[in-house]
Amino acid sequence: DGNACTDDSCDVASGCKNNNNSAGCDDGSECTTSDTCAAGVCEGGAAPNCNDGNSCTDDSCDANAGCQNTNNAIDCSDDNACTTSDTCSGGSCEGGPALACDDGNACTNDSCEAVSGCKYTNNGNGCDDSNACTTSDTCSGGSCVGGAAPNCNDGNACTDDSCDVASGCKNTHNSAGCDDGNGCTTSDVCSGGGCVGSNNPCLNGGSCSDQGGQNYSCSCAGGWSGVNCESQQTCQYMGQKYGNDNWSCPGGFRMPTANEWDVVSSCVAGKESSYYHGTAYKVGGCNCKWNGSWCGQPSIHTFDQGILCGDYWGHHVCVTD
Repeated sequence: DGNACTDDSCDVASGCKNNNNSAGCDDGSECTTSDTCAAGVCEGGAAPNCNDGNSCTDDSCDANAGCQNTNNAIDCSDDNACTTSDTCSGGSCEGGPALACDDGNACTNDSCEAVSGCKYTNNGNGCDDSNACTTSDTCSGGSCVGGAAPNCNDGNACTDDSCDVASGCKNTHNSAGCDDGNGCTTSDVCSGGGCVGSNNPCLNGGSCSDQGGQNYSCSCAGGWSGVNCESQQTCQYMGQKYGNDNWSCPGGFRMPTANEWDVVSSCVAGKESSYYHGTAYKVGGCNCKWNGSWCGQPSIHTFDQGILCGDYWGHHVCVTD
């Protein structure tokens, strides 16, 4: 009868016989396995395993063609922790862009391992701790550690030296006392970042000569004396004058009168009494007007006003009021 699920025979009495069997058969479908005859019909068995273990294929079965494994484009995993957005292509899982492992820390070396992903290893590189008041910053333990402070000393006594974290060294003008290196100025004061001297130390019209460092010398105006011309002169020595010399006292001075002289001693200082004897006088700060005999001779030198040691070739002084 053309049915594989029947056993065909002929009985002498009854003729042809077609008895059902349980033989293996083919139900004509590629999507069944182990087909078996049952009740004269071929029954399909279990479906075939069309899973190819590839997530990048869609597995199905066609009755005529059997298992079908069609490529897809779904998300997948290429088992590499260093790729992202993996996608199926051509039946395989293709890794996408590399995983971003930059942690923004200059003190770590950033890398990626296929199994574990991003890896951050501490380094000892130079770095910047964003503090302008440190130098030679260096990485340590994954952090940037500031080094020594910068030298903000500009060597100028007229600036206050400091450091600002944002901008670095600052040298701010001050008004401190200072030394301008000129001995002829006093009360030096900082101004505009420089040392400005003022106040001539030589008083009362005296002129100053710088002697280096803080040293100076004063040339005093007439009538004044002292280191700073601070003392008013009361006596002006005029030197040796002869009887016929034409001389006069300078401005502000006059010849002393006889009664203005004071006794100093009875012997002129530094002279042997056997040569010079008599009485020594002083007036207005000038010493040793001598009145007496000379070399044992009678006293021929009169006590004249303004004359030291004689009236003809004596040494003269002038005084102030």
